[in-house]
Amino acid sequence: MKPGDKVVCVNDVFTAPVRCLYKQLPVEGHIYTVRKQYLGREKLGGKKPGYNCGLLLEEIVNPEDPFHKEGQELGFSIDRFAPVVEVPEEDAVVYEGDEAFA
Repeated sequence: MKPGDKVVCVNDVFTAPVRCLYKQLPVEGHIYTVRKQYLGREKLGGKKPGYNCGLLLEEIVNPEDPFHKEGQELGFSIDRFAPVVEVPEEDAVVYEGDEAFA
């Protein structure tokens, strides 16, 4: 995923500590635009050290991550999102009425 890509939130379940830190959170099923992709630390409150790919979204702006020494904005794990696949109009299949499901 890169800046400008459309993504859909597939997981909007957040722990209470996360909800307290963030000003805005994504909602499952809503479409967002990637503002930036970055390599961040393991998920907030994660049990093991490591790195995780994160996203910043055009539609959501949050405060700085209090645990990031360079003041990176609080972002979201990339695994909370799936790419939006746009089907060209000429390839789209349109079903009318219930007969399509018979």
